[in-house]
Amino acid sequence: MVKYFLCICAFLVSCASSQKNETRIAVLKQQLDAIFSNNQNIWPGYDLKKFPVAFVLSKSKSAYLYHGGQIEVLGFHSIPKDFQILPVPFAIAEVRGLRTLVMLLDNLSSRPNEESAVHLIVHEAFHIFYQGNNPEWKMQEGPQRKGLILPIDPKARYYRWEMGRLLSQFLESGSVKYLKTFSAFYAEWEKVYEIESGSGADRTEGIAEYVAIAATSFLENRDSSVESRYAYLKKRRSEWFKKSNLDFDDEAYLLGTLSGLALDKLNVTNWQAQVNSGTSPLAILAKKNTVGIRKDDPKELAEFERLSLEKINTIDPNGNLKKFLKDFANHKFTFLAVNNKKVSSFTFSMRNTFRTPDPFNKNLFVNIYDISSPVNLVNLNGSRKILEIKKPLISLSFEETPCDRNANHSRDVFSVWALDSSLLKSGKIESDSIELHADYRLVSKSGTSWICID
Repeated sequence: MVKYFLCICAFLVSCASSQKNETRIAVLKQQLDAIFSNNQNIWPGYDLKKFPVAFVLSKSKSAYLYHGGQIEVLGFHSIPKDFQILPVPFAIAEVRGLRTLVMLLDNLSSRPNEESAVHLIVHEAFHIFYQGNNPEWKMQEGPQRKGLILPIDPKARYYRWEMGRLLSQFLESGSVKYLKTFSAFYAEWEKVYEIESGSGADRTEGIAEYVAIAATSFLENRDSSVESRYAYLKKRRSEWFKKSNLDFDDEAYLLGTLSGLALDKLNVTNWQAQVNSGTSPLAILAKKNTVGIRKDDPKELAEFERLSLEKINTIDPNGNLKKFLKDFANHKFTFLAVNNKKVSSFTFSMRNTFRTPDPFNKNLFVNIYDISSPVNLVNLNGSRKILEIKKPLISLSFEETPCDRNANHSRDVFSVWALDSSLLKSGKIESDSIELHADYRLVSKSGTSWICID
């Protein structure tokens, strides 16, 4: 009897969970339908109903497909095994032969309601299906750089903060005098900080965010006006307006959105086509206005200097990063590059993310991660351990490495670990802390050794 009762309870819990999931999926469908029946007011030619989005609930082992404006219940097995349980909110996978945006809804705790989930869906789908798969969108030439750039230049951050402040003042007042001053700051920033201005982030991330803000503000207000979208942006993304961010990425999201709204307010009819062709929305806006006289604010500059020092001390309190960068520039490291296409997973804890110019190629940047726990790498079928590193190392992610066999490298193919050169003896790794169980190639570049695991 007790066993029977427990079975009934389990069945009822399962039914309740299933009903909750179906309700959530129905709300997501309703919201996406509402947005994309209005898609021409968001971005010409972007209609998410044309592209597949899979909703995965790992805990209940259920999956749903949104495609063509319809929801279909999928068997959990329809989702590739490697994508059924992931520690990330979304991924890209092939489902039923189609490139699909996979949303892992159990991992959206930072987005507690369906509206915030839809914001992420619209933003990421725009990257995947429009920017990544539409001939109208001109791809970025060279790598798009993201991340915290060190050393933090307070003047660059000050210029970008002023640009955001001036765009906000224009959107609130309608006075073009703010756009003229914006143009002056933009011209100076573009000239002095070429690596930042050439990164493409204001266009790719900024426009994807502009599209997502337009979509989710419509959900809340059923209003596509510039005023409604700007009010929504201030309400939902208030943290972006804080000067203490000192983060090029956050600035790109905010400035791309604000410049898009400003172009809408000015009724510039062809600006989306110009963005599609490769022009930053900030550049379009700056060129529409006569460059005015830029006036630096000494108090604000001093404040940005203080905030910059504060942030560097926060992320590198013991000066370890400074020492590492010095050793890095002096070629005191050997690099271990592992092919991500054949090595499917690794585990590590990451305290901070840094970004610095690559001393071997000034046109590249590297992401630097401070590794604080062991790294385990396994091959695709998970049956054989390829590499185990038992003590902290520094990991770097390069846009390209000399390990790439093809001249036209495929971005993000290799993950790279910097090893202290003392660990290498006679071209072999001989250390109690490292076990290497894979064939590898040794490649030299600019006096630096690379161990390439293909």
